Amino acid sequence: MCVHYAVVFVSCCAAIGLPARCTVLKTGLPGGSGGHFVAEVWLEAYDKWVMVDPTWDLMVWKDSLPLSVTEIQEVDTSLDGLFDLGPGFEMQCRQRGIDRLPSHFMDGALYTHRSIWPRADFLSHPESSPPGHGAIAYCETDLVWQRRDLENGYGMFSYFADPTYFDRSPVLDR
Repeated sequence: MCVHYAVVFVSCCAAIGLPARCTVLKTGLPGGSGGHFVAEVWLEAYDKWVMVDPTWDLMVWKDSLPLSVTEIQEVDTSLDGLFDLGPGFEMQCRQRGIDRLPSHFMDGALYTHRSIWPRADFLSHPESSPPGHGAIAYCETDLVWQRRDLENGYGMFSYFADPTYFDRSPVLDR
């Protein structure tokens, strides 16, 4: 499941000292289908969080720059042609019996709603890692959603933040 790919990826990043976090993407209302877990990695060279999809082994690039989720949300055309697919993409297609990304990836609908899962301590507290999608340890209520989603059916959640929260640099120990 995508949540496990994201958790393992974020844990691997933590193990080598690279700031990373899990991000939840949604096409519609919280209870519906169309959600996906990805990761964001802080890349100092670009001074921003960059979206990495460890499930599909892809990143989104435009004008030779990797995009953050915020930047992906601002793309006003199809994302088709902006994906950089790694070798893991072909493996996923073989396992899932499909040969392309779902349409909600291409048209950008997947990026309509976004939240950050503030936990990234999976290495130090593996007992709290998600055993299954939607399980109690998944801590869905801890997600921090974009403030604009408060009025878009996401009012059941406790935490909302302005765009600057999602884009600010992580606190780096130096």
